Amino acid sequence: EVKVLLSGEGADESLAGYDFDRVVGSLDLSNNRRLRRFFPQSARSTFAGNYRKNPVVMTNQYSSSDKSLALLSGSEFPDSLDHARRALSEVPHLDPLDQILHVYRQDWLVEDLLFRADRMSMANSLEVRTPYLDYRLVSWLAQLPIDRKVGTENDQTVTKRLLRRYAKGRLPDFVSARPKMGFSIPVYEWVDREFIAWTNNSLLAPGGTRVTEILRQDFVENTVRFGVSPTSSLHDRHRLWTLITLEYWLRART
Repeated sequence: EVKVLLSGEGADESLAGYDFDRVVGSLDLSNNRRLRRFFPQSARSTFAGNYRKNPVVMTNQYSSSDKSLALLSGSEFPDSLDHARRALSEVPHLDPLDQILHVYRQDWLVEDLLFRADRMSMANSLEVRTPYLDYRLVSWLAQLPIDRKVGTENDQTVTKRLLRRYAKGRLPDFVSARPKMGFSIPVYEWVDREFIAWTNNSLLAPGGTRVTEILRQDFVENTVRFGVSPTSSLHDRHRLWTLITLEYWLRART
């Protein structure tokens, strides 16, 4: 009987949710005394020297050379970060934090969150509306100073500060003050004996796998080796999970 749902997508990307308090800690806050005392200079790096050169976002996967080495065809494809770099080049006049938020809205929000929500809702005949993405609200929020988005309350740094202040008194404190809680599954923590056995069976089976029809065998083997290593990085595990997903997607297509 439900036909329309309201979703909170876009609030983090416009109001600096997630862990953007740590992002702010990496920016140059020389002109913002209030935030500067919570993020000492020793804990900060320069924006120009880091994010501008490597605008890492959630959809970051492979460089052009990575893809060329991975594919049996040897074909060349754009760098996974090219889209993020283009988005960053569109807003050189904005505050660094707002530049990052713009990249997230153009990349992670579009390529993952909205894409997934739209397909799942349409598959169930539901209309999902996203009020936080009203273009007038997004434009207005982009013009607000940093400390309206990431600020301090009771000597603690808080994200989505403006939204929390608006919600205070309108919603119970346990709602307005609660920390960010994502809806992720613990795939990157599943590096145990059972997961490794399943991964090997999925991607390194003696009879061959679907991914090896398009990807080089050594690339698949290295992705598994790095992904299940006790010292593997989050990026390595993310690549492994992506490869497993691709394998089962290819199987489902036949």
